[in-house]
Amino acid sequence: MTDSDSAVTRRRVLQGSAGAGAAAAGIGGFAAGGAAQSASIDDWLGDVSNYDGVRDETGSSEVTVDVGVDANGGAYGFGPAAVRVDPGTTVTFEWVSNTHNVAVESQPDSADWGGVEEINNEGYTDSHTFETAGVYTYFCSPHRAMGMKGAVVVGDADVGGAASGGIDWGNLGVLGAGFALGIGLLMPFVRRALDPSPHNPNTHE
Repeated sequence: MTDSDSAVTRRRVLQGSAGAGAAAAGIGGFAAGGAAQSASIDDWLGDVSNYDGVRDETGSSEVTVDVGVDANGGAYGFGPAAVRVDPGTTVTFEWVSNTHNVAVESQPDSADWGGVEEINNEGYTDSHTFETAGVYTYFCSPHRAMGMKGAVVVGDADVGGAASGGIDWGNLGVLGAGFALGIGLLMPFVRRALDPSPHNPNTHE
């Protein structure tokens, strides 16, 4: 094999590797994006002492979230911290202690929830009907630093392993498929580049 043949061989291997790597990276990026979305609820409520997963209240037309429950070292919690409801469910926020509000951190693009910006005391209530599917996060402005945060999940929005914190086998399977695809794409290039048989036009006896 001449120096020129060797260069062609190396070039073919590199080209094959680049194509396979791009395909695998595309699938891997998709999986990573899914993992980031799944982790969002856990990230948001990671420092909330009374968060133990998303409570399933689907099937209920009305749900109550207490504002100012005992959590995070005082009356600094929402109870439950995270709840899943069906679209069209009315959630009533009921103040059970003083000097709290419900400030919206994030919500789906087409949603119009305004929260309750003003500070209110025990006995106050505010209701909102959540029509748009997605994840809504909120906090109490005076006590955010203490971990007074919450979330409402509407519909089938994916929050991954928020309740258990276990391995996301779905994302792991996608990564494995990407790796297998990359190897499958690469191997024909390697075989053709390294094959010393006479039918290879770049091989000289």
